[in-house]
Amino acid sequence: MNKWLIYHCARMYFRILESAHAVFGFRGWFFYYLFKVPMKVMYVYLSMSLDDIFFRGYRQVQIVKPIFIIGHPRSATTFLHTVLTSSSDFLTFRDWEIHHPSLTAGKVFERFRTLRLLASLITDLRFSPHRIMVQIRRKKENSAIGEIISEQNNIRELVAQEEEVLFLNILDTQFLTLETPLGFVKRGYPELCFHDDQPHQERSVRFLSGCFKRRIFASGRPQIMAKINFSLFRIKTLMKVFPDARIIYLVRSPLDTMPSHFSIHQRELDSQFGLENIPPESLRQYFEHRYNYNVLFYRQMDEILKGNVIPKDQLLELTYDSIYKDFGATMRRIEDFVGFKFSADLVEKLRDREKKQTKFKRKHENLPIEAFGYSEENIRTDLAFVFDRYGFK
Repeated sequence: MNKWLIYHCARMYFRILESAHAVFGFRGWFFYYLFKVPMKVMYVYLSMSLDDIFFRGYRQVQIVKPIFIIGHPRSATTFLHTVLTSSSDFLTFRDWEIHHPSLTAGKVFERFRTLRLLASLITDLRFSPHRIMVQIRRKKENSAIGEIISEQNNIRELVAQEEEVLFLNILDTQFLTLETPLGFVKRGYPELCFHDDQPHQERSVRFLSGCFKRRIFASGRPQIMAKINFSLFRIKTLMKVFPDARIIYLVRSPLDTMPSHFSIHQRELDSQFGLENIPPESLRQYFEHRYNYNVLFYRQMDEILKGNVIPKDQLLELTYDSIYKDFGATMRRIEDFVGFKFSADLVEKLRDREKKQTKFKRKHENLPIEAFGYSEENIRTDLAFVFDRYGFK
């Protein structure tokens, strides 16, 4: 591991402990992160090092024209990623492979699924004490553990929705704020936003490249399509490491993305910590950071577009409405953009999806933006340039 990446991991580790102490005191949560964070990083590093002994061939893999889906969260990036990876055209990770990127560990866990879950309990930050206790309470006492193991293994066999989470293995993504108390303290988390300004960033992106090479080597699927929303802030480094990358940028009205994003974060914080356990001022601080960094996301993309950071023939801008109101034509635009023909299997799946578009209904209800201390006027004022550029009402 590069010295700058080691420094970054150490810095984030102590930041996590500092925030845990500030929010929850010198109690259970502090000790949870005290042990679990270093176990996670050391496990990932050591298990991936074994690949250089047992699967050396992955290093010869060439990554050609990777496709990255980027957009403000809740802009239909997950939907697009899901429909395009519904066949074997593109490389995919199962959920558990995102958190266990080592080929060596993967071979063991393919055969022993219960062992995989036990390893996750030790290293995966999503398995917080609160989340585990809530799941146990929801099950019958006599079969709780068995049902939880079966349920979690089934969930983790699904295709992962966020390749961005790979960066969680090296503590270098904003997803870290959902699984640790980093977002609850006033200081914020600029180290997880201004990626291109960080000295470790090229090593961080090369870690991502190594994860891709391992999956290509193991699966035989050479074409990458990855959803990495928060990596907009490392776009310059991404283009340096993957100079032939294709970027699909999805944009939706901030009046829709902001309350939706905040609502899903509140639900996730409830699952991870329990809202009743988070001091009200800390929760307010979390959404203040979230609002500011969401505004920054749109501003960052505006600067990228104005500065031609991404070559024009390597960028495809799509709106949320084009996905849902003109699905077929939009899929054909994407096919032309990526530069290769979709398989018959994928074309058939896309046709089926197009027929269902008119029946689409959101699975969850979003809270109004006012529930988080902001207003429509705040959004329209702070992001006027987005409304102007795309004609949002």
